[in-house]
Amino acid sequence: AANTVPVSDANGKLNGWINNGLTTQDNATGKRSYGVVYQNTTGKVMYISVGNSNSGGCFVALTAYCDASSSPSAVVANLGLTASGPNFSGGLFFIVLPGYYYKVVSGGQCPNNLWYWVEWY
Repeated sequence: AANTVPVSDANGKLNGWINNGLTTQDNATGKRSYGVVYQNTTGKVMYISVGNSNSGGCFVALTAYCDASSSPSAVVANLGLTASGPNFSGGLFFIVLPGYYYKVVSGGQCPNNLWYWVEWY
């Protein structure tokens, strides 16, 4: 169709807004915290993966918010886990447009332990 964006070229390489010229993978784990609002100032589409790890036996929730407001309220990803085993983990993946704001909020019964936060742009 005329209005579609091809996902890959003839060689299978990603193109268009899908990869947006990704050049950086940033392990931002030590620079990010739950509940804090950040802004995508890279000028590129940003892809974010956030993981949480806990001891078992309770409920954990992670919610990612993202939009053009400096107090983002649009839910773009959510994870809820209940585990009876000794340890468990889970993660979120979401996209942030250039100039948009984003945050990840943790909740539930367990202390939420940020395991990883990686950003690609």
